[in-house]
Amino acid sequence: MFYPKLLLAGRPWIVRFAAQLLNFNDTTMRNTIICTLLLLIFMAPAEAQVRFGVKAGLNLATVSGTADFDDFFKDDYLGESFKPTILPTFLIGAQVEFDFGTNIGIGTGLQISGKGFKMNETILVDGERATYDEKNNMVYLQIPVNFLYHNNGFFGAIGPYVGYGIGGRYDWEFDSDTDRILDDGKIEYTNTIDVDDDIFSLVSKVRPFDFGAGIELGYEFTNLRLTAGFNMGISNVFPKDLVELADLEGNYDNFKISHRVFSIGAAWMFGERAAE
Repeated sequence: MFYPKLLLAGRPWIVRFAAQLLNFNDTTMRNTIICTLLLLIFMAPAEAQVRFGVKAGLNLATVSGTADFDDFFKDDYLGESFKPTILPTFLIGAQVEFDFGTNIGIGTGLQISGKGFKMNETILVDGERATYDEKNNMVYLQIPVNFLYHNNGFFGAIGPYVGYGIGGRYDWEFDSDTDRILDDGKIEYTNTIDVDDDIFSLVSKVRPFDFGAGIELGYEFTNLRLTAGFNMGISNVFPKDLVELADLEGNYDNFKISHRVFSIGAAWMFGERAAE
């Protein structure tokens, strides 16, 4: 992932996840996790019918940047507006739903969700035409909590999600008539950066937690469910240290990009729904 010019001067993921959660200071994120647990405890009564299922699909991922980030991109980075494009990636997971015997229910699950973006820019550097290509493919372990609605086969879901980065890769290339610079490697999920790192180290760093809200619509054929959905990230993809440094040294007080993911999927639910 790209980073400002001002910055150019081995444990398992489950252990990192536990450590981040125990030392978590983000109030919004902490409240989201607490509300998720409370929803599951108080809104899934003993008489609710429980169904399990598996889900897979195609994610069409990109990101959205703030005006401050776009200003930086135009003024201090490539001289052009930030124009990310769609990155095709994947979604796979298991889910559990609590049907309340009417049209409503609650669903949650555990998903592996691909996110990120691609970018291709043609720019002028000292009067010379050059191209800049970048691809960031991030992979999150994600837990959604949705309010469900069923009516004569039609299906709808809406609710928050929380994710934690567990993998992914990046690659970028700058190519002109006189220069060709390229790099690729693994995404590193962290909130800390070292200002002495070179661009090849900084390009890989992403904030560990992602949270936001999602909506899904579809149709059910008994056990088979076909859906289309959209997830809107609320959290900042950039590491916390980078955001603070951009504000301090670059006067960008809202330096942020967030995930946007369109999805098309299919789920197979075991068992039948409670009668409406």
